[in-house]
Amino acid sequence: MINELRTALKSCKGYTAGPMKATYEDVEATNDPPQGDGGVAFRLKLTMEPGEDGLKVPISVIAIRHGSTLAIYKTVSDSPGTSASIPSDLVDAQSKVLDAAVHTTP
Repeated sequence: MINELRTALKSCKGYTAGPMKATYEDVEATNDPPQGDGGVAFRLKLTMEPGEDGLKVPISVIAIRHGSTLAIYKTVSDSPGTSASIPSDLVDAQSKVLDAAVHTTP
């Protein structure tokens, strides 16, 4: 799944999803996370009001594989003019726990 997502991020610029037909735009891959057995990170904007000057809310997403477990971190900005940032200490701490769980033999 991580490789498919990384490939899709090369050409995806936006999409519509969900029962409310939410529109996401400005999809942009960011640096892959160093944790886990593979991961991908990206930013995008949820379009609340269409148009050139419409309201667009920044979102950041990180997906990290730990063995057969997939951890997904997502944050939404509380202000349209401020980028969404996932706390790296949270991702580091959770990744250590997941790595220990999936890479320990019983």
